[in-house]
Amino acid sequence: KYPKFRIVNLDIGPLSSVADRAVECFYQLYGGQIDFSVALEEGEEFERGHGRYGRNEPGILGPLQWNRDKPIHILAYSMGAPTARYLQYLLAKQVFVDAGGGVIPTSADWVASICCVQAVNNGTDAVFVAGLHPATLAPRLLSVVWWIFNIVYLIVWLDWGWLNRLTNLRLEHWEARRMHGVGLWRLLTWRPGVQANVARDLCPARMEEINRRLARVLPHPRTRYVACCSCVTSPLLPAPPAALVTCLRHVP
Repeated sequence: KYPKFRIVNLDIGPLSSVADRAVECFYQLYGGQIDFSVALEEGEEFERGHGRYGRNEPGILGPLQWNRDKPIHILAYSMGAPTARYLQYLLAKQVFVDAGGGVIPTSADWVASICCVQAVNNGTDAVFVAGLHPATLAPRLLSVVWWIFNIVYLIVWLDWGWLNRLTNLRLEHWEARRMHGVGLWRLLTWRPGVQANVARDLCPARMEEINRRLARVLPHPRTRYVACCSCVTSPLLPAPPAALVTCLRHVP
């Protein structure tokens, strides 16, 4: 349908924080070993149990197919929207380095457009309904979120190859596996990733902090931003809204 475009789908951590997801996006597209430290602001440091490095990515596009002269168009759904904007923020700051330690000359111009579909750019109160405490942003005991994270901790700790491939959580940077010498009881009481996870970043207050950070350099004047949303008018498989279809046709 669109022969002049190459369409790629990124596979990033579904439970990782916005910053970690943005870093994963860059390395999946550009290539290299994922270095989560590039997203740390001045004075910030990793929480206990958050490793610096992730997988070594071959790079879907690489430096020859993704640069200032060959920018990308991003179609982002839900949590992908703040992730895409955070990626452009990191590109504008030139935080990424190559294998030799040299700074990669990135810029916000590496992104031509961001089209957000059903985005959560301002967070959602749904995380509180699911069991996140509004004050501490920690899961309430026996809530939906509490059960989800305990199951995730167990999967990370077991580190079974077939289970990792099945769930594809991409949480290798959580240093909570048996090979790290972490006991199961210590894991369940220590709770790594409590400060850097998708549930915490989905809170309206936390997303407001993220938006204030991004506002230092975004929006970029040479990037087109499009937001698409819809509402459910039927309980049974509502048809895609005409406005969304029309909008996607006009994405550059």
